[in-house]
Amino acid sequence: MTDVDEKIRDIVSVELQIDHARVTSSALLTELGMDSVSALNILFAVEETFGFTQIDAAEVAQIKTIADLERIVAQMFSKPRGPAAMER
Repeated sequence: MTDVDEKIRDIVSVELQIDHARVTSSALLTELGMDSVSALNILFAVEETFGFTQIDAAEVAQIKTIADLERIVAQMFSKPRGPAAMER
């Protein structure tokens, strides 16, 4: 598990107020107690923690498990960020 994965799991466990040990790669977010409000709070926390401006709505719709969230965050790191990205 990477540091990024660990931070994601921290965010989820804090937002959903659950034991960190329950937040595994295969865990379904809805089974952990995520609803639409907590989903938004998790996404806002992920964006703030990693400095993303906005995670694509189509990608958000694909998030069902912790592994899905980790994959999307990893993809966000590979996208251009900052002023140069805005000019494209």
